[in-house]
Amino acid sequence: MLGSQRQGDLGEASALEWLLSIGAYPFVPFGHSPNCDLMADLDGCPIRVQVKTSRRRTKTGWEVSLATRGGNRSWSGIAKLFDTSRFDYLFVVAADGRRWCIPAAEIAASVR
Repeated sequence: MLGSQRQGDLGEASALEWLLSIGAYPFVPFGHSPNCDLMADLDGCPIRVQVKTSRRRTKTGWEVSLATRGGNRSWSGIAKLFDTSRFDYLFVVAADGRRWCIPAAEIAASVR
């Protein structure tokens, strides 16, 4: 099984490939960005892309956690919930290889 950081890296690589395939010009932000994982020029418009991956399959589909829990050993225990104003598209990669690019305005999240 992949570690979460490696899984995230593969998700970002998948998003880069997809963006290139639709004619976008992707950019990878330097350093860690708290708001988006990738940026791209799509038809002359800049877009911010947040990438998430999922290994959790439920009876109704794939479940994606819309929170950031740190990803390193210094995690404070506080999860940062998604703020859809910080990105334009959510790119989701499921463990079976399926991918979705969802406009931020279409995302509904619930707090657990």
